[in-house]
Amino acid sequence: MATVKLGELTKMKKPIRVLFLTQYYPPEKGAPQNRISEFAQQLRLRGFEVSVLTAMPNYPTGRILPGYRGKLFHKEIREGITVYRSFIVPLKRNNTVYRLLNYFSFVVSSILYGLFIPRFDLIISESPPLTIAFSLWILKTLRRARYVFNVSDLWPDSIVELGAMSEGRVISFFRWVERKSYQWSSAVTGQAPSIVRNLRLRTPAEIPVELISNGADLPRFGRHLRSPAIREHYHLDEHHLGIIYAGLHGMAQGLEQILDVADRLADDQRFRFILIGDGPEKEKLMTRAKAQNLRNLIFCDPVDREELPAILASMDLAMITLGIELTGAVPSKIYEAMASELPVVFVAGGDGVAIINNAEAGVNCSIGDIQGVTDAILRIADDPELILELGKNGRQAVESTYSRQASAKKLGELLEGVVMRKGGDTP
Repeated sequence: MATVKLGELTKMKKPIRVLFLTQYYPPEKGAPQNRISEFAQQLRLRGFEVSVLTAMPNYPTGRILPGYRGKLFHKEIREGITVYRSFIVPLKRNNTVYRLLNYFSFVVSSILYGLFIPRFDLIISESPPLTIAFSLWILKTLRRARYVFNVSDLWPDSIVELGAMSEGRVISFFRWVERKSYQWSSAVTGQAPSIVRNLRLRTPAEIPVELISNGADLPRFGRHLRSPAIREHYHLDEHHLGIIYAGLHGMAQGLEQILDVADRLADDQRFRFILIGDGPEKEKLMTRAKAQNLRNLIFCDPVDREELPAILASMDLAMITLGIELTGAVPSKIYEAMASELPVVFVAGGDGVAIINNAEAGVNCSIGDIQGVTDAILRIADDPELILELGKNGRQAVESTYSRQASAKKLGELLEGVVMRKGGDTP
């Protein structure tokens, strides 16, 4: 693949015009939203003209946010980036009918809006959901744009792994959609090594496949943000060990394991479990915690991404769980916790295990091994020097390998290479 140095970008007649096509974007809260927003900002800083085509914000609550309700289309400037929003049926109920309405309503509305927004040279799509491919193919054809297909989760494999659907005609159809999405792309990217290995088996040899890890925005995170006021807000004093989970409360996250551990540590006054976020499983988790009288665990509303770095820095340990093995699943919470110098207790498998092990930034436990997780937390809590060592190791790993700035630079060079490989200047 031809690559282009950063300086060569300025020699082109026009900046490369990039459109992010994604169903999820701030002010929604969540890892995909934050990642795409930060990549868009980084590309803009590198000289690209960046815009976003996305849905009216509604995730994960299933309610369109105030200010966007009753609108078919909406244009706004968000942090210097033009954002085009189109109609979507919110996911009010977690069943197949509502999920398909949710996905395909955005497919239709994004095509309609995408036909009329200003010209773009490249589309960067975000899958899942894989249904984004239908909008992508039509806009690519009618707007004569190339596209880079970004895969953060292998659909439809993960749907089957989660048990949401079983093998059959529908899954076979989406496997065909998946193959065509790779074949018709100018490049394919994945967020984890196992995803990239899988993509290379499914993508024609002449199409570049690159690892673009999520990483963390280093300047935003760090131990220096630690705040006594924040600790007091979460009822933590100098004797407490604050254990945080911040993110989606969904089926795949397996957060009931945190409740199990909190129950086993209920008599140890040192521990406080802080769960921040929202999602379809939150109400059920809160009901269970109340029934078990888990006084060492509190549920908190989602916070703005600007607030999260200081909250992380004010905690002592990050607990990140999955409820099922998902190919290539690497929660971005890992990188943010490591950047904040928090030891990580990772309850899952796959690529995340290698990241924690290679960085020596925490402890890995198998899904469902509640006693193993409990023992790991006790072992870390009993060794203050180990807490500091694991935290520093994690920060160093992000600085050397997992910064979002480095990932954005790699993505920018890939996009420049796609343009140059097709004949020099932008179309």
